[in-house]
Amino acid sequence: MLEFQEINAATYTSLRRSILKKMEEPREEVYFDLTIKDKQGNIISEDGDPTIGIGIDIRKEEGREFAIGWMFGKYTNVGIKPDSDFRQDVRSAVAENSSYQTATSLQARLNQIMAARSGDSSAKFAFDDAAEMDRAFDQMADTIYEKKIDEWIRQDSNLPSDSIIKNSYERLALFSIVFNGGKGTLGSALKKALWNDDRPEAWYQIRYRTNKNQLPGLAKRRYFESQLFGLYEDRLTTGVTAEESAAVISMYNKHGSAIKAYDAKYSRQVERANVELVIPNLTPKVQGIAESIGRARQTTIDTYIPAAKVNQILISSGLGDVLVGAASKNPS
Repeated sequence: MLEFQEINAATYTSLRRSILKKMEEPREEVYFDLTIKDKQGNIISEDGDPTIGIGIDIRKEEGREFAIGWMFGKYTNVGIKPDSDFRQDVRSAVAENSSYQTATSLQARLNQIMAARSGDSSAKFAFDDAAEMDRAFDQMADTIYEKKIDEWIRQDSNLPSDSIIKNSYERLALFSIVFNGGKGTLGSALKKALWNDDRPEAWYQIRYRTNKNQLPGLAKRRYFESQLFGLYEDRLTTGVTAEESAAVISMYNKHGSAIKAYDAKYSRQVERANVELVIPNLTPKVQGIAESIGRARQTTIDTYIPAAKVNQILISSGLGDVLVGAASKNPS
């Protein structure tokens, strides 16, 4: 299993919330997650799934049922009809084929359901403030999404039943992916890389293989998450071993064509991530591919050229890429 960069539980919980707030733009009332606004903040179009709080998608079953339970828990049902009927009213309102396709109309309908259930005309399907949004997010994260990560890593493995990915920067990255796309987004190749202690391959899978719909905004998110996960065991300093460097260069040789093709489309999202997804004291700036593999390239050169093994290293013309045997972590 991969060696994780562990952090304590309190730090993990705080960072988890900070990351998702940056990703999801939390709001107390309902909004559509693909809403487009002009420079003045006026809505041009509303699309995507209805969402509330810190990224709670109330069209998808898990987020919807959690949100219903949370909102219903704030008010007593006065008994006009059972909660099961009110729940179905909410499900119908947020369904893809419902007639409530703007945030304003949907919020009004959900408030109407809440008022009818509670007998309180002021009742809303909304969070009261940022503190309540934080509490709801933490509860949903702990009871739903963290469990998905543990289920995923154990599935189809020979790992002990109590094996988990410890609270760490790597788990934060995985949590962000699962929260965004479900555990299916993680994939078997990423799981295999974690089992095999292959950090560079895991980094590649996160950065380049979890954006199946080829969305620029998702590319920005994955660039950030891969940086958070870490290409190197030491996230913050320049220290890197020769063996680790060889593994990084080997990964780059194996996937170089795919990396270059993807970055040709989305590399500008690296800079957007560095502007829009800045979280103080969390992670170094998101790096482009040349900077990412630069530590490995330089360590490989420093290690093997002085040892008179120049014939083992090739600097490809015009690219400056160090090419080491793709199947070996220990070039010789």
